[in-house]
Amino acid sequence: MAMTQHITVRLGRLVESPKEGFRQKGVDILISVDALTKADHYETGMFLMGDRDFIPLIEAVKNIGKKTIIVYYPPIPIDLKNTFDWRISFDEKALKAWLE
Repeated sequence: MAMTQHITVRLGRLVESPKEGFRQKGVDILISVDALTKADHYETGMFLMGDRDFIPLIEAVKNIGKKTIIVYYPPIPIDLKNTFDWRISFDEKALKAWLE
């Protein structure tokens, strides 16, 4: 785990599947545990994600009184996007400018 200011980077692991190639494993649960156990340390959680499996996590974060922001690269499921209080979309041009 690396920490810079108020940002924590959690690293999962890569596993290789004959059908799917390389996939990350363990990251979803790391994000979920951190979002809930560190909720006393933030008022608004900003999440970079695109998987609807996170909807219950975001609902739980909101149920304990926190605001939520999703940062995403479209397309993402509409039900996931609508779960958040605020949304920030990166199109290809914005993403390239941000990465420069």
